[in-house]
Amino acid sequence: MTALSIAQVAERLGIRPKAALALVHSEALKAIDVSVQPSKRPHWKILKEDFERFVETRTFHATPQRRRRRRRQSKELKAYF
Repeated sequence: MTALSIAQVAERLGIRPKAALALVHSEALKAIDVSVQPSKRPHWKILKEDFERFVETRTFHATPQRRRRRRRQSKELKAYF
């Protein structure tokens, strides 16, 4: 079980640590408070599995575009252009 700090998550995502902390507070990114005294300032750790799940859900997967069929031209139709 490997855990990442807020700074490590921010570095991997290419964002500021405050933005990574905002993801934790908005509950978009699952984190665990590992501080010694829960009433004091929280010390967040993000499990690697939770981080990978977060990245996977935010990753864009382009769907391949379907090829369009060209309409057959009528043999009776003359092209003027």
